[in-house]
Order: sequence, then structure tokens, then C-alpha cells
Amino acid sequence: RVLVHKKGCFANRVQATTDGVHALPNNITFKQASTLACVYLVSIYGLYHLANLQKHQAVLIHSASGGVGIASIQLAQHKVAEIYATAGTPEKRQFLTQNFGIPESHLFSSRNTEFASRLIEMTSGKGVDVIFNSLTGEILEESWRCVADGGTMIEIGKKDILDRNNLSMKPFNRKASFRAVDMSHKSIDDPLTGR
Repeated sequence: RVLVHKKGCFANRVQATTDGVHALPNNITFKQASTLACVYLVSIYGLYHLANLQKHQAVLIHSASGGVGIASIQLAQHKVAEIYATAGTPEKRQFLTQNFGIPESHLFSSRNTEFASRLIEMTSGKGVDVIFNSLTGEILEESWRCVADGGTMIEIGKKDILDRNNLSMKPFNRKASFRAVDMSHKSIDDPLTGR
């Protein structure tokens, strides 16, 4: 019983290098393994590879109560990062507090831009080192303004990219980086996903 991560896996048979093949523990079903692989690969690639999240850095995770959000929280906790997060409803934010110990003061709504001013205030004007974003439009723009000097915004959504929307240049003047995750891109190879 193995899990394979490879482009073109929707087939009866797949040939893969050993880098992309992982043994499954007996207590994990194929269904669980397929979902875990997707959310954790996106989160690991974005937070660890692209953003190089370091111990004690501040991170904002948007839509944190979903699969990618939960995986990102766990990875950020592993790095002992200071976690700020958004979720769409009070119930989802309560879930994050109860299950992951994120203080209520670090949780915001993902349905408006009110988080931005509160986040800047809570970080004494610094902003956060890493933003893991899946939100669009005005919320994406406000998030980008919250990135700290030298920080990185990781974009996992595609809507604004495909719509060719604009992005403020001001954070680039503070050495901020804007990086996009596309797990289907040719640069995502077996050794990278096999780590």
C-alpha cells in the first residue's frame, strides 16, 4: 500500500520514481491519504519551500479552517510560529481556538478586510513575515499590504492570477516577495515532493 504523487495519476497504471512513492501506514485509508497528500504538499511547498518559514516568525493563514489551512496551522505550529488566521464564521474560528489553541485575538473574519488594521496594530506596525493566501480581490490586496519588510506572501488561489488582476507595488519597495503555488507546474518535480 503506497501513495504516489505524480502528474498524470488519473490512470489505471502509473510509473513513478521512488522519490514520489510513500508507504502508507495501516491506519490510513486510501481516501485519507489522497486528501492528506494534496493539502500537505501545498502547505509544505508554500510555507517551507517558497516562504522559508522560520521559528518564531509571524504567519497569517487565510481560510484556516479548511484542509490546506489546517495543514498550514500544524506546519506553522511545528515551526513555533506566531499564528494569525482567518475563517468565515464565528463557529469556524471557535473550532480553530478549541482544536489548535489559537487565541481568539489572533482570529479574524475572512469575509471582509477588517483583519488588516487589527493585524497591523497587533504586530506594532510590522505586519507578518508570511501570508498564506487563498482569498481574492480586495482581501488579497489588503493582505499584501500586511506583509512585513522582507516578508513573503504565498498565493495558492488562481482567480486573481487568471483574471490578470493588478497588485500594489508598494510592498516590493520593502523587499517583500509575492510567490504563487501551482502544484501542476513543471518545476514541481519528484525530488521536491518526495522530501
